[in-house]
Amino acid sequence: MVGKVQLSFDQRQGLYALQQIERLAARTDKRLVTRQRLHSPADGVSDYFIAEQLGETIGILTARQREIEQGIEALKATVGGLDSVQRLLRLAKAYASSALTNLREGGDSVGDELSQNTNAFLDTFNNIVLVAQDTQYLELNLITSTEQRLLVRYSEDREQLLRVPGRSIFTTTTAFETGGIFSINGVRAGAAAEVFSLTNNRLVLSNFLPPQDYPDPLNPGATLEFSFVGFSSLLQFEQLGGQAESFTQAIEANIERALGRLEVHEQYFASNINILQTREHFTRVFSETLGAGRLELTKVDANEEAVTLSVLHTRNGLAISSLSLLGERHDQLLRLLQ
Repeated sequence: MVGKVQLSFDQRQGLYALQQIERLAARTDKRLVTRQRLHSPADGVSDYFIAEQLGETIGILTARQREIEQGIEALKATVGGLDSVQRLLRLAKAYASSALTNLREGGDSVGDELSQNTNAFLDTFNNIVLVAQDTQYLELNLITSTEQRLLVRYSEDREQLLRVPGRSIFTTTTAFETGGIFSINGVRAGAAAEVFSLTNNRLVLSNFLPPQDYPDPLNPGATLEFSFVGFSSLLQFEQLGGQAESFTQAIEANIERALGRLEVHEQYFASNINILQTREHFTRVFSETLGAGRLELTKVDANEEAVTLSVLHTRNGLAISSLSLLGERHDQLLRLLQ
C-alpha cells in the first residue's frame, strides 16, 4: 500500500510559486505568439471589454460596408442599363434620319432602302425593351418597375438606410422627372407623342405630333398627326405636301424627349451612387480607425514581454532548485531521526 506523500509548508509554498511562474510564462509565451496581450478578462477587465466592444462594432461596420458595396454595384448596373437604352435610342434616331436621306437621294431602290430602315428602326426599339428587362442585379430591376426598390443599411443603427425606389421606363406617367418612355399595352399617356406605345413587347408608334403645329393639307384648320406604319410613309407624305421632313422631325422630337427623361433617371441613380460611395469610404476609414484603436489597446511590447519571459525562466530555475534543496533537507532530517 502506497502511503500518503507529506509535504512541508515550505515545499507547498515552493510548489505554488512554481505553478504561478509556469502560468505566467505560458501567458507571456501566448502574448508573444499572438501579439495580443488581452485574451481574457483576467488580462485586464476594463481594457478587455473595451476591446470586445470595439471588435463587435468593427464586425457590424464590415458587414455594412459589404452591403453598401453591393448597393453600389446594383446602381451601377442600373445606370449601365439606362446608358445602353440611350445608345439604342440615338441609333433609332439615326435610322430615322437615314430614311429621310434615302428619300431625298431617290433612286429605283428607295422603297427597299426605306423598308430596311424600318426593320432596323423597329429592331432597335425591340432591343431597348430586352435591354431594360435584362438590367437586373440579383433579381432587382430598377428601370422596369416602380414597385421594386433598393434598400441599403449604412450604419450600425438598423433603422438608418438608403431607399432608392425604381423608376420604370414602362409607365403611363408623362412627368419629365419620373415618367417613362413607353406606355403599356397601347394605353396612351397624356397628350399624343408623349411616350412610345408598347403592346405585347412590340412597338406601336402612333399620333406623332411635329415639333410645331403643321396644318393638314387635306383637312384645313386641323393639326397634322402622323401614324407610323414604316418609313415607306415618307413617300406618301412627300406626295401630299412635302411633309416627309416633318414626319421624321416628329419621331426625332419624341426620341429627344425620351432621352431627356432617361438622362434625368440616370442622374438620379448616379447621385445615389455618389451617396453610397461616400458612405462606403466613411465606413471603411472609420473601421480602420476603430481597428487601430483596438490594436493600440491590445498589442504587446515584444521587448518587454521577452524580458519578462527571461525573468520567469530564471525564477522557474530558482524555484526548481529551491524545491530540490528542500527535498534534500527533508531526507537528511529523516535519516537523522532514524
